[in-house]
Parts: sequence; C-alpha cells; structure tokens
Amino acid sequence: MLYSSYHQMKNILILSFILIVIGCTKNDAPQQIDLGYNYFPTQLGATWIYHVDSIVYDDNSGFTTIDTFTYQYKEQITGNFKDVSGVEGQFVSRYFRENDTAGWVQANTATILLTSLNAQKVVENVRYVKLLFPTAKNKRWDGNAYNSFGEEEYILSQFDIATTVGNTTFEKTLKVLQRDEKNAIEEIKKNEIYARNIGLVYLLSDSINTQVGGAKGYRYRLTLQTFIP
Repeated sequence: MLYSSYHQMKNILILSFILIVIGCTKNDAPQQIDLGYNYFPTQLGATWIYHVDSIVYDDNSGFTTIDTFTYQYKEQITGNFKDVSGVEGQFVSRYFRENDTAGWVQANTATILLTSLNAQKVVENVRYVKLLFPTAKNKRWDGNAYNSFGEEEYILSQFDIATTVGNTTFEKTLKVLQRDEKNAIEEIKKNEIYARNIGLVYLLSDSINTQVGGAKGYRYRLTLQTFIP
C-alpha cells in the first residue's frame, strides 16, 4: 500500500513538473522585437502624393528676387530587383505635375533598399542612408556613408510621437534631423518625418545665404497629401 501511494505521489509530482515546464515554455516564448521597419514601407504599388512649396531667393542682380513654386510630386513603387549581394530592393518611379487637374510627367526612377540594418534611397545616382535600425530616439548615423559627399550626421530626434502634418495627425512618427545650422550669414536646415506603415510624410529643406546684398538660396517644403498602400 505504501509502495502504491509512493508511486502515485511520484507520478503526480512528475506530471506537475511537466505542466510547469510547458507553461513556462509557452509564457517565455520570445516576443517579436519591433525594429521599426514599418517606418519604411516597400510593398509593390505603394504610392505617395505630396504637395510641394518652394521659394527661391536670388541676389545675383544686386537685389533680392523671389520665385515661388507650388506643384505636386508623386512616388510609386513599380518593381523589385536584387542587388549584387542578393538583397531585394525596389524601383521608385517619380512624377511631377502643376496641379490636381494636370497630367503626371515622369522625371526619373529612384531605388530603395530595406536591409536588416538600415533603409537606403538612391536618387540621381546618390545613395543616402535614410534610417538606421533598430529605430530609437537619439540614434545617430552618417547619412552619406555610401556616397562621395562628406560625412553628415543624422539624428533621430523624435520617436513614436503623434505629429500633425497638414490636416492629418499621424499617431506614431519619427523625425530625422539632418542639418540644423544658423549663424549671421547662413541658415541651413533639413529634416524628415516618417509615420509607421506610411513612410515619409514631411520634408523641410532650407539653405539661405544672406552675406551678400540679401538672401540667396531656397526654402522647400514637401507635405504628404495621399498615401495608397
């Protein structure tokens, strides 16, 4: 009788141990780590339409003249390719038009590449590192790491915060500060804002030199109007 009770107790203990192990294994299963890849969509057919405002200052004639340009800009992922290392990238067709009723005019084709480490974009044969993964506030990298320009430090200055761009509020965005210089003779600023599952929603680029007889340079704003996944 004691022998039987002993084995019953032993079996119960073994079963309890197995159940505990199974429960721990299930609960301790590795969680998927969010690296921020969805800030840079690459799906075929994805289309972005932007409103563009541009002001050009020119003092070459001895006084400042101002030209203002307003137009629409479109990017659309139109194909896939593989680079020499076998990593898949995408072709991005680029278009411009004067307004909502005008026809689109194709300019050229850019390429993008999303790797486990970064997001790259090649425009007019110049490759930029747009994002570095995993995304996190205050992360820094060289945006010109793959081109012949000098080193340019990018800083992820805001991360996963709500931002209103135009008439739209995006719940989770990040901001990449690319340039921020201002002194007595020049002002150079450039930053980009990305939203999760959408990509680039805003770009600001200013380059103004005021040391000779008035402003010379430009101010450029690109604001997302429509995104089609």
